[in-house]
Amino acid sequence: SICCKVKPGGVLFAHAYKRSWRYMSEWRYKYRWLTRRMPLPWVKWYVDRFGTPLHYINSMAYRFPVMRQLAWNFIPFYHKSGVDDVAQTIALEKLITFDALTPEHDHPMKTSDFLGIINNLGFRVEHLHDPSVSPIWCTAVREK
Repeated sequence: SICCKVKPGGVLFAHAYKRSWRYMSEWRYKYRWLTRRMPLPWVKWYVDRFGTPLHYINSMAYRFPVMRQLAWNFIPFYHKSGVDDVAQTIALEKLITFDALTPEHDHPMKTSDFLGIINNLGFRVEHLHDPSVSPIWCTAVREK
C-alpha cells in the first residue's frame, strides 16, 4: 500500500524476507507453527528460561561449520556474534528470538515475485540487492 503514496518520479525502497531453501530451513520456520498458537507469556517464559543456556550452546556450535548448520536449522534461539558484552548479547538474542517466534506477519517471497509486484505497480527497479539468503531489497522509481 505504500507504493500508491509515491509520486511519479519518486523513489521507493522496498524489502522482503527471501523465500529460499536456505532461509526457510532456519529453526524459526520449524517451530513457529507451535509458538504462534501459544499464549505470549508462555513464549516469553521459554525465552527467559532457556535463553542463557541456548546462547552458550549456540556459541559453541557456531565455531564449527557442520555444527553451525545444525544450530541454524534446529536450535530455537537466535545467535548474535560480535558483541563483547555477554549479558547485552543474551538480552538482544532473547528479544530477537521472541520476535522470530511470534510475528504477526512474515511472508518470505521469491525474488521473481518481489520484482513482479514492484514492476506491476508501475516502478522501474534501479538497484536490486539479491543475496542467497535474506533479505532482498531494491530501490525503484515510479514511472506512472
